[in-house]
Amino acid sequence: MTISLQVANAFTGDSLCELDLAPDETVLQLREKIQAATGIQWNFQRILVGGRELQTRDQTVLKALDGAAKVELVVRRYDRQEMQAAWLIEGVWRRRRALWDRRAAAGAAGAQAEDDDAGDAQEDDAGARAQLAALIALWRAPRRRPQGGAPDRPPQDD
Repeated sequence: MTISLQVANAFTGDSLCELDLAPDETVLQLREKIQAATGIQWNFQRILVGGRELQTRDQTVLKALDGAAKVELVVRRYDRQEMQAAWLIEGVWRRRRALWDRRAAAGAAGAQAEDDDAGDAQEDDAGARAQLAALIALWRAPRRRPQGGAPDRPPQDD
């Protein structure tokens, strides 16, 4: 059994390609097939099914598509600085989430757990502030652009 899938541009509705997929292929493999057919890098692809983005790369195509025969593709090219900012923000969010989960689990444990978490919260806040300061400095730093299309390299001694 194969799944026939039409990939369309989300903005114009134009068909980009048609793919035949095995039901046990993953979303990541789908992205790689779209890359082979269209030339759009897999990490720049945002695949929408019914207005919802497919985010789980390890999920099978059969489960992810849920019977849909058409997906829409949005291309989002990320600048290196944007990716670094996203990683920093995600790291802060994950640490905060872990702290919230610990607080929820320790809610019945009493005030001692809250006192321990208060120290953790201060450490997390200090780390978050340092990462935010680094992010702001990164965004404010002037971008070095090569002159005349030449690669940006340090001068070499002759």
